[in-house]
Amino acid sequence: ETSPPSFLVFMNFVKFMGSLIQTAETWNMMNLQLLQNFDPGLKHFKHCFFRLLIETSRDFALRQVPKGMEGIENPVLAPPAPAALMRAMSRGLTGDANMPPELLRGMSGGPPQLNRQRSSNSSGAPQLNRQRSRVAEEAQARSAADAQAETTGVGRINTTSYVNRFDQMPSWESCVHPVASFKKNDRGVTVGCNIMSLKKDFLGNFIDRNLQNSLNLNDLKLDRDWSQVTHQDAVQLVHQTEGGELLAKKDHLSGPKEYVVTVDNLIKLMSIQQRLKYGLPVIVMGETGCGKTALVKFLAQTLEFKLFTLDIHGGITDTIIIDFLKNAAAHATTDKGVLVFFDEINAANCMALFKTVIIDRMYGNTRIPDNVRIISCCNPYRRRKNKELEDVALVFQGAAGDASGITDPMKSLVYRVHPLPESLIDVVSDFGSLSEASEGIYINAILRKELPNLLEEPPRDPPPAPAAPGRGAAAPAPEPPHASLSSAATSDYDVFIWAFCDLLCTSQSYVREVNDGERSVVSMRDIARAARVFKWFLTYYSKLRGV
Repeated sequence: ETSPPSFLVFMNFVKFMGSLIQTAETWNMMNLQLLQNFDPGLKHFKHCFFRLLIETSRDFALRQVPKGMEGIENPVLAPPAPAALMRAMSRGLTGDANMPPELLRGMSGGPPQLNRQRSSNSSGAPQLNRQRSRVAEEAQARSAADAQAETTGVGRINTTSYVNRFDQMPSWESCVHPVASFKKNDRGVTVGCNIMSLKKDFLGNFIDRNLQNSLNLNDLKLDRDWSQVTHQDAVQLVHQTEGGELLAKKDHLSGPKEYVVTVDNLIKLMSIQQRLKYGLPVIVMGETGCGKTALVKFLAQTLEFKLFTLDIHGGITDTIIIDFLKNAAAHATTDKGVLVFFDEINAANCMALFKTVIIDRMYGNTRIPDNVRIISCCNPYRRRKNKELEDVALVFQGAAGDASGITDPMKSLVYRVHPLPESLIDVVSDFGSLSEASEGIYINAILRKELPNLLEEPPRDPPPAPAAPGRGAAAPAPEPPHASLSSAATSDYDVFIWAFCDLLCTSQSYVREVNDGERSVVSMRDIARAARVFKWFLTYYSKLRGV
């Protein structure tokens, strides 16, 4: 972030950092006198730990999309400024030889004088040159720029410049994404902290090896290997971050079983949970079918929130959104409240309302209660790689030579999306995309859910997922789904699931390949559809055979 932060970004940083500090101060490890008496080697821990919290807050609060159109060639930001009267020094010093003489006012050689021009129909009598009103020139320039923007841009913004701006947004995989998650017990007392990030040696940048050894000797290990995280670990981590009554339940580790937990989506899960916990707006940007909805459902079920989901499309209006919010707020009768999920907010032209709902937490004159937590997601801004698909859509497009002048500025984009207001862009974060290894794990889990083995007990928790290649702990190279199976240790059902999984992985790779590597042409939703179609054919075939 090279540009000055907006007030919203600065406020989010202060709010998040202040909440972390308040929570940290309740931890006994922040008592400097206690640390020095307990172990002299820990006397610098508080200073190092707070430096780590500052870095965590910076990652959470600062914007990821470049501000304005910085670094983009030929930006279309605003109409060009009209010519104005300018002051100049002497022509020998700072005068501009290319500037029209009638716009110059001299500073040296006496008081400023109006430039005189001789009339073509006068023999020698000078006359004052009448100039147009500057207000009229500004209005004319704005009108011309507005007319150009309406015909060449997304809304009032040039499509190319807007897409290039989001292209400069760092991807999820290229960032560190540190998360400091404080652990609380069933009484709400802070008893520890978990540090995680996509970079394996992140903790070493703030806490040196000697200090880490002192922490380990006192059973205060912060650096944990998350590459072998299990489903129960994820549920426990979410409950410990929240603390209180969730941990008091005997079966609090049961949780929803169908969600596949990896290191990558665990950090995404904790990032979203902390933003909700500390009151920061949550907007994630990712491809359709990359796991955003599944993650939100898992978070709501784990925290026992009642989830209200509104799928946004081009036909959604402000009235529908307001009625939806009123219904959700009416069900928020306890301190725990409800969780509202707006899916694909930039698919409808309701950006002004979404800005007030997400940022200002209001609609009209009504304030949204604090126990109504809001998560939003939006589709990315990307141009199509296959130009032939631009003409395949049920969208009005004037024929060649049509005098109407109506064009479709969004036809060149992968998704039909509207531009986000700047205040929403301030809080957009990249959700990332699934790697091929992660896709195989998700596909296997989806198939086992959609096509269960009715002759056996429900499957146990899926095995721990490997860390993403190049991130976290070292993980072995991904193998084909069937390569890790032993014929002596697997059932026919397992062989069937892994073979079906391998076929679907191969088919998705092929579809992306023939579409020039475009990832949006397939998604995880296609896997569930394929499983249901297979189930229908299997059921129909069984009836025909009388099985």
